[in-house]
Amino acid sequence: MLRDFGWAEEEFKKDGIEVEFVLSQGSNKALEFLNSSCVDFGSTAGAGALLAKGKESPIESVYVYSKPEWTALVTNNSKIKSVKDLNYRIYC
Repeated sequence: MLRDFGWAEEEFKKDGIEVEFVLSQGSNKALEFLNSSCVDFGSTAGAGALLAKGKESPIESVYVYSKPEWTALVTNNSKIKSVKDLNYRIYC
């Protein structure tokens, strides 16, 4: 919507800032563009930003908006088959 309605261009034009949208094709590509200084601002999934920060990527989160994107993962041979099986387990 931001791009479709021209809201970013309109808002930043007041300060003499030109806006150009770049298709990043996902969080990893957005982080790659940001880290290589190809873009000044990137948008990623929260998990992507967290993983990049954990790898000491020189990024800062200036705004966070998220609908829950939680996933519980187990190995294929795990005895955990449902949420109920998580009781008294160790999480990371």
